[in-house]
Amino acid sequence: MNFGDFVEKYNFTDALPLMFSTTGLGMGNMVNKMTMPVMQAFGAQMARLMVGTQNSFSTSSGRNQDLYDAIADFLGEKVYYNTRAISSTRSDDGVSVTVRNVVSGQETVINAKKLLIAIEPVATKLAAFDLDEHEEEVFSKFHFAREYTAIVSNPSLPTNYSTGLNIEAFSEHGPMHDSVSVEDLQAGFIQDLLGLQGMRSTWYTGAAFSSNYQTILWQYNEVLLPQLLAA
Repeated sequence: MNFGDFVEKYNFTDALPLMFSTTGLGMGNMVNKMTMPVMQAFGAQMARLMVGTQNSFSTSSGRNQDLYDAIADFLGEKVYYNTRAISSTRSDDGVSVTVRNVVSGQETVINAKKLLIAIEPVATKLAAFDLDEHEEEVFSKFHFAREYTAIVSNPSLPTNYSTGLNIEAFSEHGPMHDSVSVEDLQAGFIQDLLGLQGMRSTWYTGAAFSSNYQTILWQYNEVLLPQLLAA
């Protein structure tokens, strides 16, 4: 069922502007999308949050960067800044990841018992992680939307007059709002995706495995990380 039919069936048309303005950005025409990815972006938890019946996790300061700063303070010298993974070897016995500092060019080999990947599972970003044929097959079924942000300055215009926009800043959010076809879902895609957890000493988190709503994602991580440590 596409989302437009779902909205009509359950009569919540009035909620569409709120859904689009909060999590629907980047999805395109929401009513023509399959219901499942829309509900992943704006699910029951998000609805309860918006009407004030559920709490959410956030930094006490209201500044998201504080979370990353606190993690960096906790990890100390174990954090590699300005660094990109360029190759890796993964097996059931552990992982070895080679990273390169994009400023100095210095390369470092990191050996670990387990690897946690938290980036979008797109081919360009996973190229350094030695995917096998099964992993490539599963991840190749994802389709991602794109979201762009721009700051535009333009004077008020009289009726029936137009001019070019002045774009002051432009940024791409990157891949988001993952989805797969109905056929792939029916063929067991979700089971195949979750079955990757722990394979070749590698675990995954992020919106593609949970939600792009941070409250749900953090709760997901609280379940996932103990499993990773216990494996």
